[in-house]
Amino acid sequence: MNINLSKLCADFLRQNYAFQSTENLKASHARELVAAFFGYKSHAALIAEKTYPLIQLEEVPIFIPDIPLINDRHSKLTGLPNDLTMSEDLAKLLLDMLVDKGLYSGKVCLNASLETFVEEVILPENQSFIDDELSPMMAETNAIFYDAPDYYDVKIEDRGDILLAIAKGKYKGKQLDDKPFCGDTLDISVHVTFRRMAGKRGFDDSEIEVGARVNNNWIDDELLYELD
Repeated sequence: MNINLSKLCADFLRQNYAFQSTENLKASHARELVAAFFGYKSHAALIAEKTYPLIQLEEVPIFIPDIPLINDRHSKLTGLPNDLTMSEDLAKLLLDMLVDKGLYSGKVCLNASLETFVEEVILPENQSFIDDELSPMMAETNAIFYDAPDYYDVKIEDRGDILLAIAKGKYKGKQLDDKPFCGDTLDISVHVTFRRMAGKRGFDDSEIEVGARVNNNWIDDELLYELD
């Protein structure tokens, strides 16, 4: 791909905006918004990238525009047109252009955040794998697990070469009537690893690791004391 993707995207934004408004979107502003789209805090940081160049975007299975960062740049750049499209629409506009030009063909995330993408897309899509990994712990409860886990906390750690999403939750099952009750809930932790391939937001297929323990909150404290 002998194309300067950041320039292509910035020029496209300016041209598209010129068709819709009498105001002007400055080239410098377009470059900063595009840098945020690819996950960089500045155009200079994008240009300085050597390890994960944007030319590898064609080979990327997952691309996740950094919409929160676009929002941040949108709020801090002075002199932006008042009627400039919202960050989510801007990201979709750029993605559609890249797809139309055959410059990207992988999976796209247009969720408001990576946390949302993990919770609403990645985890449900991999529920069968998660169940398989949890099966030994499920067997300890003598319960049957029909539904999906209830995830209450997803956090992202930027570790340079990877983004690590850590999702914590509870997985409640239905206790079998013919078995002694020994808990019906698992406390689970799912680690989703995204390895960088192009820019800061183009990733290889995600890798998933699952951990769990049986939730013992059902045991009465007084009973525990008596057992001691």
